[in-house]
Amino acid sequence: MLESSLVLGTWDLATLFQNTKTALTSLGGGLLGVLGVVAIVFAIVKGFVKLTSEQSRESWGRIFGIFVLGAVCIGGTLAIFIDMANGMKTTVDTLGGSPGLILPLFGG
Repeated sequence: MLESSLVLGTWDLATLFQNTKTALTSLGGGLLGVLGVVAIVFAIVKGFVKLTSEQSRESWGRIFGIFVLGAVCIGGTLAIFIDMANGMKTTVDTLGGSPGLILPLFGG
């Protein structure tokens, strides 16, 4: 009786985990992008203070490093790193899948 009121096959546990992974990946990428913007703004402010103040103790290297870190965070979101990791996993599985090809080279 209860089964007839439910639409069977509309969701399953695997879909739930896949959707959660997708949502968390998007959220992580967004947070990484926001962190990048904050880092770039911070570096610009520090650079302006360094130019206008004679007593600034920040080095140009640190300011440049923060700027580059911010640019990397904006340009390389979490999704890119996850895609790279999935690609590397496929390659490792392929190479490790045939023990006669790679493992003897490493004594395995």
